[in-house]
Amino acid sequence: MEYRQVEITVVSEEGLKDVNHLGKMDLYAEISFAGYPQSMKRTLVDKTCGSNPRWNFKTEFMVHEHYLTRPGLSLHIRIRDHGTFGDKDIGSVTIPIHDLFRPEYIYDHLVVYPITTPSGNSNGNLKLSYKFGEKVK
Repeated sequence: MEYRQVEITVVSEEGLKDVNHLGKMDLYAEISFAGYPQSMKRTLVDKTCGSNPRWNFKTEFMVHEHYLTRPGLSLHIRIRDHGTFGDKDIGSVTIPIHDLFRPEYIYDHLVVYPITTPSGNSNGNLKLSYKFGEKVK
């Protein structure tokens, strides 16, 4: 079985409507592969930027080569607001991993995706970068 390392950097979010009526939002992102909750990783909470967080959070995953070239596996990034009385879902981005994969992307490739709110509306944009490593067994 062959795998590739996928390095993902959740850079920032821009243009998000502030949903807090009191105070500013304290946002973080959860990164995982849809259907694999054990793959979940989380940024730190950005307590200084409100609705325009800057995380620059770098993480790595090992992905089976099969999933890079066929539909089925998606990268899921969920934006949440950390609150005193519980955290709130703000929106998410889901990207099929085979849409990202290009063997020549061995250097960081920067992309921007619209964030979809839980109600299905677009609200801001998520900026991330990614690159793929060499095949390993």
